[in-house]
Amino acid sequence: MPGLKPDPKSRLLYVRELPRRIQHVTIFVHDLPKAIAWYRDVLGLPLRLADAKWAEFNTDGVTLILRPKDPRQPSGGRTGVTFSIHDLGSCLTILQTRGVKVIRGPEAVLANVRIAEIEDLEGNWITLAGR
Repeated sequence: MPGLKPDPKSRLLYVRELPRRIQHVTIFVHDLPKAIAWYRDVLGLPLRLADAKWAEFNTDGVTLILRPKDPRQPSGGRTGVTFSIHDLGSCLTILQTRGVKVIRGPEAVLANVRIAEIEDLEGNWITLAGR
């Protein structure tokens, strides 16, 4: 953002014990078996492991976890997940043939980056970023 400069004091806050790297992203779902099938079969993510309470998918860098939604969790906000895609147009073509709904895009956000947003089977929006 123009005009914003880093706060020199913030360098003092960089310590190893504070968060710096995302290890995994968790999406809470209503129907775990259906969600596993969608992320595996429609998005094509490799399933690492799954049981009745948990599923993990291999991605390049950050693990994607699906867990059943706890009824005590408040409704409202959604989890945001962005996948890096090499060829966004080809990816969207494949996903649309699999019945995936494109919510927005593709649209240019930088000179060499375009994004599109799709919806999973539970209404969570997933951002795809690529060329």
